Amino acid sequence: MKRDPKKEILNALGVLFIIWGIVAIIYQITIQEYAFILWFCYTGLILIGLGILIRRSYLIASQLAILTIPLIIWNIDFFSFLFTGDFIWGMTAYFFEDQTKVGNLISVQHVFTLPLTLFSLWIIKIKRKSFWILSCIEIIVFFVLSRLISDSAQNLNCAFSSCFPVATGLPYIFDWFFFSFLMIGISTFVLISIKSLNKDN
Repeated sequence: MKRDPKKEILNALGVLFIIWGIVAIIYQITIQEYAFILWFCYTGLILIGLGILIRRSYLIASQLAILTIPLIIWNIDFFSFLFTGDFIWGMTAYFFEDQTKVGNLISVQHVFTLPLTLFSLWIIKIKRKSFWILSCIEIIVFFVLSRLISDSAQNLNCAFSSCFPVATGLPYIFDWFFFSFLMIGISTFVLISIKSLNKDN
């Protein structure tokens, strides 16, 4: 039977994402930070991995629509400190200050999630451009859950206060949804504009 390198690569990436997500969740349980199992990035890892394994670009792209801009911002802040010794926003300071080695290893996913997921989509191809609908449903559900099971000190998924230095001056719940939907919209536009990621191009 002839080997299919692309299939093997996709299977390996799918397993990698799922294992990393499960390890992240188990870690939060072991340190008794139960609410943090619902971080978008942890759930995203598992859903991306599942989408890769079952070859569902709709599921993969829906997670990228949510995570792309936050991941880019995280990486800018992270690599800014690595190369200059100064943070731009300080959102990745936890990585260098008060995390365990296991916590740091888990956080490394912020670096590889975007490029490896885009690579997977390049192979699988986006077949349905309505994936943003699932993204919007997901963030609404997770916002409600985040407010219900966490508090302002934990600030799960930034549901209580902004993780970014931007605000409209309106009540925070408006800001959260406005900027979340805006990021999904921008990411969706970019993803469907990249010809090499789409099946019909």
